[in-house]
Amino acid sequence: MIWGPEPFTLIHMKLINQIGMILSLVPYVFVVWSLFCLKDCLTVVPEAHAVVAHGPYKYSRHPLYVCYMIWAIANFMMFPSLLMLFASIGQIVFLFLRLYREEHLLLTSFPEYYTYYQNTGLLGKLDCYRRKKQDQGV
Repeated sequence: MIWGPEPFTLIHMKLINQIGMILSLVPYVFVVWSLFCLKDCLTVVPEAHAVVAHGPYKYSRHPLYVCYMIWAIANFMMFPSLLMLFASIGQIVFLFLRLYREEHLLLTSFPEYYTYYQNTGLLGKLDCYRRKKQDQGV
């Protein structure tokens, strides 16, 4: 079983399904906001146009990728199956690969991106704080 040794009851599955539905709605506002802030910098292939550090990018370096990851988790919660588990994990893995490629491109193209990278976490201030503690050896 995916959920553990004892299967969840129908009530538990309905609750997980409903949480997944609610979770799937949360990113929409952030996606629209992010796209509005990106304007001409939005491309299918990672390219370096400019450093966007306003709007949701003030809090997260890659809010669109974070939203896509939330959708992958929500999809699994709404449609729990082994196939959806593998599809969601695959989507998240590929998003991280794309994210790291894009980070490398931005770091090599824009010297000012390093400061932004140091001060803005992938998942917001929590991620940034944890990375700074690691850099300090704490």
